[in-house]
Amino acid sequence: MKRPDYFYHQVGNDWLCRCQVHWLDELIIETEAIDGSKKNAKANASLKAIAQLENFREELK
Repeated sequence: MKRPDYFYHQVGNDWLCRCQVHWLDELIIETEAIDGSKKNAKANASLKAIAQLENFREELK
């Protein structure tokens, strides 16, 4: 599994971060978060992705 891809877009004074996780060249998870800083937006999008990855892993069992 590769590292997630992050995409940023400024929305007013905030930053929207989109986190995409690919597995075997297929997009399996995509999350978004918005915050006043890029760093916090990325952290929040990453936390959402981790939660979805845990659910994805449980589904594979």
